[in-house]
Amino acid sequence: METGQFAARGVSLRQVTVLVFAATVRAHQLITPPAGLKLITELCFCTDPPSSLVYPRDDVELGEKNTLTCYVTGFYPAPVKVYWTRNGENITEGTSINVPFLNKDGTYHQISRLEFTPQLGDIYSCTVEHPMWSPQ
Repeated sequence: METGQFAARGVSLRQVTVLVFAATVRAHQLITPPAGLKLITELCFCTDPPSSLVYPRDDVELGEKNTLTCYVTGFYPAPVKVYWTRNGENITEGTSINVPFLNKDGTYHQISRLEFTPQLGDIYSCTVEHPMWSPQ
């Protein structure tokens, strides 16, 4: 038996008890571990929330078309959902999102874009939703 911490694809598994045993399986045969042994006592998939960064393609000038990029990274599993708002109202027109790409550490990153024309007082935001975390 082994208990410890493991990291795989950006997910840490904490306090896992594992028993490894071999068995030959024949058709319609149910294999169970020896009596009194638990294969897994506790399993917790724990990841850090994804991080996001919003930036414009060009310097922002009032009335001039531009593109905002929302770069989201460090999440697992893929994908995330990205929502754009202007002054607190949802925007769907002019938005796009790419497929998730794998990072070297086993987590993913994804990019969403919003085509916009800034007006005085406008506030734009990118909200990221992932099954394991609340929107940020």
